[in-house]
Amino acid sequence: MTMRTHRAFTLIELLVVIAIIAILAAILFPVFAKAKMAAKKTVDLSNLKQQALALQMYHGDWDDMMVRTSTDVDSAYWTSRGYAPTANFRVYWIEWVYPYVKNEDVFRSPADNSPEDVHGFSPVHYNSYITNYAAMAAHDFQPVNFSVFGDPAGLILNTNRRHSFPAGGSVTRYKGASGFLPGQPCTVGFGSRVFTGTPGAGTYGLMTETKARNDLKTQTSDKTNLLNRANWDLFENGANYAFADGHAKFSSLGRTLDKSRPLWGEYFYSPNIPGVSDCD
Repeated sequence: MTMRTHRAFTLIELLVVIAIIAILAAILFPVFAKAKMAAKKTVDLSNLKQQALALQMYHGDWDDMMVRTSTDVDSAYWTSRGYAPTANFRVYWIEWVYPYVKNEDVFRSPADNSPEDVHGFSPVHYNSYITNYAAMAAHDFQPVNFSVFGDPAGLILNTNRRHSFPAGGSVTRYKGASGFLPGQPCTVGFGSRVFTGTPGAGTYGLMTETKARNDLKTQTSDKTNLLNRANWDLFENGANYAFADGHAKFSSLGRTLDKSRPLWGEYFYSPNIPGVSDCD
C-alpha cells in the first residue's frame, strides 16, 4: 500500500503570512493615497491654468479691464438667466468667464470634498476656487485695468477656496481673498496703497504667514482675515495658483507673502467707489 501525506499550513505559517500582508498594506496604502492626491493636484492645477487663460481672453475682449469677483445686476438680468432671486441680485465672476471655458468641471477641484453650490450666482453648479480681490475687484470696487499690473507673472488671480474655519464659521460663497491687511483698504487713497511694512493698528501692509496661521486657529468670521478665505494648505503645505500672465503653479503660503515679490500684488489695485465700498 502507498501512504499519501497531506501537507497543510501550520498556524504559525498562516500568522506569518498575515503579518507580512499587514506590513505590506501599511507600507503601500499611504503610497497609494499620496499618488491619488498627486493626481488630484495635477487636475486642480490644470483647472486653474484654464481659468487663467479664460481670464486673459476676457480682459482682451474688454479693453484690458479685469472681471470683478462679483457684480450687482438688476432683477431683469437676474431672472432672464434663471437665477434664484436674492435681495442684492449679485452674480459671481464665473458668470462672465464661463463663455470662454464652457466646462463646469474647470471650476470644481477633485481635491475639494465639499465644493460650494454657486448656481444661484453663476452658470455652473459647484465652485472650488476663490479670486484675489486686489486684482479682481469686489462688487463695491471699480474694475482693475490689466495695464496697472507691474508683474503679471507674479500676480495671483485665483486659488483654492476654503469653505469653513476650524473654529467654526464659513466663507461666503461670492467673496474673494486678499493678501493685505486690511484686506480691502477702503479708506486709503488709490495712489497711496503701496504696502510699507508689517501690518498693525492703523497701518496697511502685506499679510504675514505667522499672522495668517495664528488667526486661522481662532477666527470664525470671513471678514477677520481675508487671506484665510483661501485654502493655502490644501495640498500638503501649499496650494495651486493661477497668475495674471496665464500660467499656474504650486506655491507655499510663505512664498506668496515674500516681500521681495509679493504674489498677492504690489498693492491693492482695485480703485474704491466713494461712499459705496464696505470692505467685506
